[in-house]
Amino acid sequence: MGRVSILRFFQNRFLRHRDFRNWFLRPGPWAAALVSTLVLAVGPTGCAVGVGTGNNAFGSREGTFIDSTVEGIEYNAGGLIGTTDETGRFLYDPGGTVTFFVGDIVVGTGPGAAVMTPVSLAEGAVDETNGTATNIAAFLLTIDDDRDPTNGIQITDSVRQAAKGLSINFTDPPSVFPGLNGAALGTLSAATTAGGSTVSAVTAQDHLHKTLLGLLAGSYKGEYSGDDAGNWEIEIDADGNVTGTAVSGNTAEDFTLTGTVGSSGTDLQINSGLGPSFDGAITVDGSVSGSWQRLPEPGGFDDGAVTQFGTFTGIRE
Repeated sequence: MGRVSILRFFQNRFLRHRDFRNWFLRPGPWAAALVSTLVLAVGPTGCAVGVGTGNNAFGSREGTFIDSTVEGIEYNAGGLIGTTDETGRFLYDPGGTVTFFVGDIVVGTGPGAAVMTPVSLAEGAVDETNGTATNIAAFLLTIDDDRDPTNGIQITDSVRQAAKGLSINFTDPPSVFPGLNGAALGTLSAATTAGGSTVSAVTAQDHLHKTLLGLLAGSYKGEYSGDDAGNWEIEIDADGNVTGTAVSGNTAEDFTLTGTVGSSGTDLQINSGLGPSFDGAITVDGSVSGSWQRLPEPGGFDDGAVTQFGTFTGIRE
């Protein structure tokens, strides 16, 4: 039996047995160590962690947990158990969920994705203004070993051990979150090198806001179609400002584009003076979609006072 077959046999025969699975998947550092041992046992030909490919022999994928890259947070993705590395990397199964925790503190659960943030773990959240997402961000910044998120968030083994037997309610209103969870937060902060009081909601929201916008920054290009058709290109900076150009395939007109996008990515708005305006959404995986319209004079072009409509799509380059 090959090395991949051995690991698959283990997964199919043992992890599917209810009692063994419940024992095996109970969060704890020993579980991560056991999985690491099994992964190493597979070796290069099995490539169970999918290094360089984004997936492994069983169809799992690599994701990244970010509020700055978060190193040292533990995760359980339905049997894929481990601790994120310096790039924030974790494994997940498409269509499954991922639970992140520190010691015995369950931070939250969300659908597995290539990029996950505190927003991903807060039900109904779209951006940093969600209270639960704010609290998660404040928690992560508080337990960062050096309190400097510009070099990533590092959660040490000392913090993970200090979190044994503790719990935190991340659904508390941000205004009272530090007070209601003060004992646990103080214990964890004392286990860091930097120490200090709990990071405020304002600081946490501001940091998460910038993180979310940073995930959307980059160069994009695509097409629009409908009553007119053409190509567009835009650049989004780290503050959510949009600049670019569009060219009509029907009239060969050039348009200068300017606009903005918020940290949720759902409010992409691009204008071009008397040309078409675009309203849509952009996701962290780099896909863009929405609708456009062009008004007749005096707000747009003169074509017998008929407004043009259509849709647009694009991707990050």
